[in-house]
Amino acid sequence: MDKKALEDRIITFSRSALKPHYHGGRITAQEYKTIMKRAITKVCGLYKSQMYDFNSRNVPGMVEQYILCGIIQKVLVDNFDGLPAAS
Repeated sequence: MDKKALEDRIITFSRSALKPHYHGGRITAQEYKTIMKRAITKVCGLYKSQMYDFNSRNVPGMVEQYILCGIIQKVLVDNFDGLPAAS
């Protein structure tokens, strides 16, 4: 599979996994773009190094993990934003 075809498939699977979260307001447009870039970079790199067997079930799971990490980061930043700095 050539690189462009692989990227197109990753985009298709990632987009289908991200759409419900974006339309539901759980991620912003900037987070959407960042997750798409990370997914394409990671899967293409792993596929090129022969460490990854591309499969349509793996990409949405990876995207869900990126979303979960982003949501956890937001919660942590919001909760610790008002704490005084350590002296």
